[in-house]
Amino acid sequence: GQKHVFSCPDLRGMENRFAFMKLTNSCVQLSLQEEWRQYGAQAFLFEVLETLEQKETQTAKEFREDLQTLESLWLEKA
Repeated sequence: GQKHVFSCPDLRGMENRFAFMKLTNSCVQLSLQEEWRQYGAQAFLFEVLETLEQKETQTAKEFREDLQTLESLWLEKA
């Protein structure tokens, strides 16, 4: 029943890492390791809550800051 919210600039990479973690039943995300061991890989689901496109005029740093803001808003909802 718990939710963990993460943001990252490389959604495809995050999806691939999660699929690999499930395939190998190994969790590299420190904040999830205890629950991963307790409940197993099958208890976890990867879900995209919202996507944000980087604007042409935006620097990588500005884009990461926007992602952090969006993550904070989703954490407030959770």
